[in-house]
Amino acid sequence: PSEIKISDNLMRTDLYSFKMVNEKVSKNFEDFFWKYENDIEKYTLSLMSKIKCGVGFAEEIKNVIALKLLNTFRNPYCIKKTLDTIKIPLDKVAVPESLKGDYEKIGNANKVMTENSKALAVEYKVSIAEYNDWLKVLFLLLVVEEEGKEGFNVHDKLVDRLFGDGSQPSMITVYHYTNKHMLLSDRGFVFSENESCSEWKFNLCASAFVSFTLCDVEHIARKECGYDAQAISQLLPLDFFPDQISDDFAQLSRYNKSVVDFSFSQVFCKSKNVYIR
Repeated sequence: PSEIKISDNLMRTDLYSFKMVNEKVSKNFEDFFWKYENDIEKYTLSLMSKIKCGVGFAEEIKNVIALKLLNTFRNPYCIKKTLDTIKIPLDKVAVPESLKGDYEKIGNANKVMTENSKALAVEYKVSIAEYNDWLKVLFLLLVVEEEGKEGFNVHDKLVDRLFGDGSQPSMITVYHYTNKHMLLSDRGFVFSENESCSEWKFNLCASAFVSFTLCDVEHIARKECGYDAQAISQLLPLDFFPDQISDDFAQLSRYNKSVVDFSFSQVFCKSKNVYIR
């Protein structure tokens, strides 16, 4: 039903077991996710409003994609994908002394398995070790701050790298529809890649989705074109210029098919009739 937030369908209150570590850390996560829910709604509404008015929406789309990426990391249906994407040597990572004790407790606290943690592992088809590693990754992404930058965490740094230096130029397109709705995966996104590009697609609302593609300049330049990667990158814009397309039904059909293929076990839609051709 449209009046039920997707977070109520996808997220569980017992997933982020940081109370076993530290009440303050647990509260920080609750506050961060509450802020996420508010920010994603604010930026999405602003983005859709600007598209309707025909004005630029670069800042909104950057913030929306940053928050959508975070949502994939915190989604329990994406535990394995998150661990594969955030390739951090968890046993060797340098954690600030002030946080090291809390970080080490994450793995140790669940060595004596509870029925709840066993059930979670079965439900999301992961091992207890993978579940603990996922909690550690979330801790590193959200709690650990960049040295000398208060309030600037590892996730923020990751987003800056995606949009900041032009070494991986991005293509961003918002597809929106007048009288059609798209499916939503229980994973919250669709991902595909080849040797030269990686593409994420996220729902913005019931009637719009965004395609976010990162290009590997080195691969395109050297292996496909035979040109020097540095020279090619200097020709590319340092900033990104998002585009928007209305009522492209071929794209909608492809998107809905990919949502079905990429989902963990469920898909959602505002409409009873799903557009697939």
